[in-house]
Amino acid sequence: MRETPWIEIIVEGAGQFPFDMLRYDSCFPKGEEDAAAMESHRRERRRVTLCSPSVPTKDRWDSFMWRVIEYKRKDGRFEYVKQAEE
Repeated sequence: MRETPWIEIIVEGAGQFPFDMLRYDSCFPKGEEDAAAMESHRRERRRVTLCSPSVPTKDRWDSFMWRVIEYKRKDGRFEYVKQAEE
């Protein structure tokens, strides 16, 4: 069986994290620090790293006032980094 080539997604925002995006983009926090950052209700900007089997829906993240900073794919053969457009 082939392993899923996960994509790491870095998002940035302030205030309440858009938890609906976890379902929409089929993603989950990469680690404990990311999960804690999602739960924070602070108004300061923070970054959260997520893992997903597919590329993020940038426009939908933008609609929640969170932006996709970067996403990269690691499947054992190559690494692809895409900087999100400003």
